Amino acid sequence: MGEESKKIQKSYFDVLGLCCSSEIPLIEKILKPLDGIQKVSVIVPSKTVIVLHDTQKISQLQIVKALNQARLEASIRSYGTEKMINKWPSPYILACGWAAQLPLETTQKPAL
Repeated sequence: MGEESKKIQKSYFDVLGLCCSSEIPLIEKILKPLDGIQKVSVIVPSKTVIVLHDTQKISQLQIVKALNQARLEASIRSYGTEKMINKWPSPYILACGWAAQLPLETTQKPAL
């Protein structure tokens, strides 16, 4: 029994692609079927996913890879550090913001 508890780890992941609570079922659908995942918790405001997993069956990198296949921009949170604030948003988010400005710029009349 003591040996079994040594394999279990609680890992924290920053998931920048997590924007609202409607994505919680998506994250659970991705992670829960994976062998070795015991529990998945999602904290939307901090864009954090906490996973209780068996390290002999699935690693942190495999969990990140599974989340990133769904373009959720996941990364392993380093122990003892705060969430990084200066991360750049996804190029897709930047493109959406740029594309949203196009109609505004094309409707303005040129200055004479």
